[in-house]
Amino acid sequence: MMRRPPRSTLFPYTTLFRSLNSIGKVRQIEKEAAVSLFERDEIIHTLALCIISKVNALYLGVPGTAKTLTVKTVSESFCNDNEFFDILMTKTTKPDELFGPIDIKALTDDGVQRRKIDNYVPTAKVAVFDEMWKGSAAILNTLLTISNERRFRNGGDGWVNCPLRFAVGMSNEFPEEPAILAALFDRYPIKIMVPSIKKD
Repeated sequence: MMRRPPRSTLFPYTTLFRSLNSIGKVRQIEKEAAVSLFERDEIIHTLALCIISKVNALYLGVPGTAKTLTVKTVSESFCNDNEFFDILMTKTTKPDELFGPIDIKALTDDGVQRRKIDNYVPTAKVAVFDEMWKGSAAILNTLLTISNERRFRNGGDGWVNCPLRFAVGMSNEFPEEPAILAALFDRYPIKIMVPSIKKD
């Protein structure tokens, strides 16, 4: 699991945004990011729309289009360290890596099955899922509920409200299962095909 790498030195304004209700700060972040991130204005602008309107975004494109760099650099600037979650998903990614490990003490002492969700997707304000389609059916089905309803079912604790402001999915390819494609497309209304960088 990829958890909170050091903040990018390309964009030193990540401490600027501390209040999610300031459109002026969003615009300033957007402006400064466009200077550092070459030919990625469309991604930067749509991420600004995401934080303002609380909608999710999906970015598709071949490898080498700076999707991951741009999305992570800008997205993490919209929240504090412990409010940002990102992960590179593979076919072997486990639910624990996104939703938190099982609370063994609660299970053995009280017979209650719940996850330790702090610092995982259920408690994140911004979440980034790189290579989203590679997640298992169990993971993707849970993400559907979190992405759309902002709720997570945490075992014996029942439904937990998620503070998620917006989520971003990325992929170099389309999913193999059309049903997954249709369901996730519905929850991620902003969809962008990211082109290769044209200028030298």
